Amino acid sequence: MNVHRLPHDRPPLQLLCFPWSGASSSAYEPLAEAMPAHVRVVGVRPPKLPDIDSMADVLADELDLAGRYAFFGHSFGALLAYAVARRLPVPPELIVTSGSRSPATPPPVTMHELPDDEFDTKLGRMGGIAPAYLADPAFMDRFRPKVRADLSICESYRASTLDTLDVPMSTWAGSDDWYASPWLTRPWGDFAAGHFQHRIFDGGHFFINDTARSVRALLADLRWAAARPALVSA
Repeated sequence: MNVHRLPHDRPPLQLLCFPWSGASSSAYEPLAEAMPAHVRVVGVRPPKLPDIDSMADVLADELDLAGRYAFFGHSFGALLAYAVARRLPVPPELIVTSGSRSPATPPPVTMHELPDDEFDTKLGRMGGIAPAYLADPAFMDRFRPKVRADLSICESYRASTLDTLDVPMSTWAGSDDWYASPWLTRPWGDFAAGHFQHRIFDGGHFFINDTARSVRALLADLRWAAARPALVSA
């Protein structure tokens, strides 16, 4: 795979990746294997707490953020990454919010409140679970409560646009994503104090499953963030 590398005189960077609803930190293993050596992917394991603010409080204290680092979060993970970044004395070099409404934008549907059959149908439309698993009642009886609980936390989270980040922010959206469409993701710009870009990729909610494309996009975003002049607070 041809990738553009960052300058070799810069130290390696940790890319902390926050998982989506129902996923674990291992969801980012394909990305970790594909990323060049100067970017080390670290899957974040969210604590089992009832809301994003409580999770962010714990993670802000516990994450190992020595040296250079950036954040990537998809769906639920985007909101959590933002909430953690707000709490840090030394901000990340870049935050990428992917496949998520902005924190001030209500979700298009509160999936966690849906009955099981409708819930499963919409979960299938997202594309993050194989049809064979959706058709397996025993699997869904185990999996559905976890996803429903994560979505309840995700869909109830709100933040004010007064809580901006002095961090370069790149927001990604899938062109055919019904749950986090481009018009729902664009308002992330209200949370960026200065440097912001909005990128639209072909695909639905799990457009990030094209690992090679995600690697190229992340490396391009890191170059974009590195080229931005430092933000100066008044």
